[in-house]
Amino acid sequence: LKAGKATKEPVELGFKVYKVVSGRKTASKWNAKTSLSVISDALVKLEKGVDKKSVAAGDKILVTITVKNEGMYPARDLRVYEALSPDFEVFDFKNTPSSVFTPPGYTIPELEPGKSLTLSYVATVTSAKPGNKVFSNTSVTYVNAFGKSTSLSKSTTITLQAPMIKMRNVLVYQGGFYENFVEVPWGAELLMFVVLENVGNMDAKSVELTVTLPEGLLVDKGTTNSSVIGNEVLWSGDIKSGGRVTVIIGFKTKKFFTSLNEDLRIETAVSYRDARDRVLDSYKSSSFAIVRVKAPTWVLAAAVLGIAVIFASAIAGIVVSVRSAAKSKSKYNRRHRRHVHRVKRKPRTPYYRYRGARRYGRRLGV
Repeated sequence: LKAGKATKEPVELGFKVYKVVSGRKTASKWNAKTSLSVISDALVKLEKGVDKKSVAAGDKILVTITVKNEGMYPARDLRVYEALSPDFEVFDFKNTPSSVFTPPGYTIPELEPGKSLTLSYVATVTSAKPGNKVFSNTSVTYVNAFGKSTSLSKSTTITLQAPMIKMRNVLVYQGGFYENFVEVPWGAELLMFVVLENVGNMDAKSVELTVTLPEGLLVDKGTTNSSVIGNEVLWSGDIKSGGRVTVIIGFKTKKFFTSLNEDLRIETAVSYRDARDRVLDSYKSSSFAIVRVKAPTWVLAAAVLGIAVIFASAIAGIVVSVRSAAKSKSKYNRRHRRHVHRVKRKPRTPYYRYRGARRYGRRLGV
């Protein structure tokens, strides 16, 4: 057998027992045979490390990837591929080729026994969604001494620290709770609960809530636990991680609207900062609630009656117009018949012509 050569074929080994008598070695009758398979292969180990396990949005993370062949045979066609999570992106490649982040990865023709490959790069956090995140997954594939592809992988989990405000709009009318939509009559009084809850793992600082009411709603300042400026309700404060704040707004609808059914849209918007006093786009959110104002029954009845009167008037006008047209046409037909009759019979001699003819005839002696 040669060192460094891989084989699965068994090698036959023979054993023979000798005995020594009076200084002379003589063969015994016991002979034995056995087989032994000697395998020498590549053995690739993957190590991965990050300099931070807990980060916030915008932080930088140094990543180190080490691939080492601890076997006795070269690892051929070795490929390293790094799949980053969508919440992170590469900030600085350092000594890492860009092909590492593109399938099938960075390729090394051969990694000799005892040799290693070390790659490092810097990533930045692009998301502000709190929780445990799979930072990246590193996979390594290579061809071993028997020509078969072998793969191994390792993933890294990082905790992302950030506040996250969840907002809910609850409308209360006559003891019922309605989320984002309610139907009320003209002149109704109701409440609105704006619930702000920090579901993140970092405190939210300088939280600002703005509720904008439409023209058809009038704020009742006596039932509102925040400041009112014009048609806007404002609240500000801090909310700790896991904390909750409820802003109560009381208002009533106008007693008269120009339409029977009208949708009034209430706009809500919230913005906040994290513990590092940073404002990100993801630290802003907005929502809305709809109050549908319906006319009371007597208004609907009056509207139906008015429509019926208008419809009846229109029908009466149409009937009068038809009759007038028919009458005019009848008069025209009668005049036309007399004219036709007058043309068909023999025309009469006008009186003045008849009288003149007689005088003329007398002169001629007719």
